[in-house]
Amino acid sequence: MKANILISFILFFVVLFIYLAHWYDEQLIQKIKSHEADQEKKGILKRHFSQKRVRRRSK
Repeated sequence: MKANILISFILFFVVLFIYLAHWYDEQLIQKIKSHEADQEKKGILKRHFSQKRVRRRSK
């Protein structure tokens, strides 16, 4: 193989890998958002992961 062909194949596969990783990341984000919405509807996410309010006594 010539060097130009080899470099073009490597660049093609690197770009393809980056595109596939980005696509898979977007799919995971969508699944996580839908899962969080379901958990909030059930009250599980809100109860365990939301910040607690700090109540201070006034003197």
